[in-house]
Amino acid sequence: MGLNKNEKLLWIGVVAIVATFFLMRFFPFLRFVLIALLLLVALGFSIMGLVTFIQKKQKDREFKRTTVGQVRSRIEYCRNQIQKNKNELEQIRQDIRELERDLDAGIEIAPQHKREGESLIEGFRSEFKLRQTKIGFFEACVQKLEVLLHNHNIAQQLVEKKKALEQLKENHYEELAAMEELRTQVEMDTHYLNTIRELSTQMFLSQTVDDALLLKLELEKMTSELDNI
Repeated sequence: MGLNKNEKLLWIGVVAIVATFFLMRFFPFLRFVLIALLLLVALGFSIMGLVTFIQKKQKDREFKRTTVGQVRSRIEYCRNQIQKNKNELEQIRQDIRELERDLDAGIEIAPQHKREGESLIEGFRSEFKLRQTKIGFFEACVQKLEVLLHNHNIAQQLVEKKKALEQLKENHYEELAAMEELRTQVEMDTHYLNTIRELSTQMFLSQTVDDALLLKLELEKMTSELDNI
């Protein structure tokens, strides 16, 4: 598998650095020149990396403005919200278990604390149901957005396939024209070949100079026609 442009440049840079250290070791008088060259190489790679980074960011921004980019962004947001609410569900379960354990520890609890603990449990259960509802909502959104994305991709594919079919049809008409031209040319070639064969036979059978000259004129006339095709 071949290297891409960035990988090739990276290898060139590595070779240049190794060669620089090698030359500095055996040719100390070139040290300052080689250091300057090495700094220039490093600067070049830094600029190249910055340009690549900017181009990638620009492409990412352009992609996010497309329909596909917007839909994918919403799907990612919904999935993040699903994970966030699942994490909160687990924390709520733990809080409820801890409160229930403390209230049912078999130790006498002040009525005020017991009422407050039960109230907190009810509050956590309410939040638990709310998180479940949110998860269901975001999962439904993801499903609908994925259907939307799939249909968009199909629409794009249909457009591309339609263009491909139209190109095939155009090529078909061009090929038909070329085939018709070739057929005509073959028929003409066949006609001339048959004529030459016939003239050759007549030339072989000719008995007089006049007959031979006449056949020669016909052959020259046909040859000039062939040259004009």
